[in-house]
Amino acid sequence: MLRQPTDLDAEEQAYLGALLRLCAPAATACRLAQAFFALVRDRDAAALDGWLDEATQSDLPEMGGFAGGIRRDRAAVDAGLTLDWSQGQTEGFVNKLIDAQAPHVWPCGPRPPA
Repeated sequence: MLRQPTDLDAEEQAYLGALLRLCAPAATACRLAQAFFALVRDRDAAALDGWLDEATQSDLPEMGGFAGGIRRDRAAVDAGLTLDWSQGQTEGFVNKLIDAQAPHVWPCGPRPPA
């Protein structure tokens, strides 16, 4: 349900299709999850309000709770959808800082030569 439909093999697609036909809550959850993944992947902050309303109005308390959590932390979610950022540089800097502070410390004794 959480993978892209194009990433499923024929057997998985058939199983998912049958499940979604037989279980309306699963179909709703799958549709909402796929829509949420798409708006995050596309960084479509404008689509978030509609998704939140739909999730809240669904008969799925888990989706409503998830939407409520997003609403409570809306500023952070909007920033994540709209701002260009990466943890890569920060993490690399932190690792360099740790190495500089303890150049010869290694969990199993002295650090091997580089």
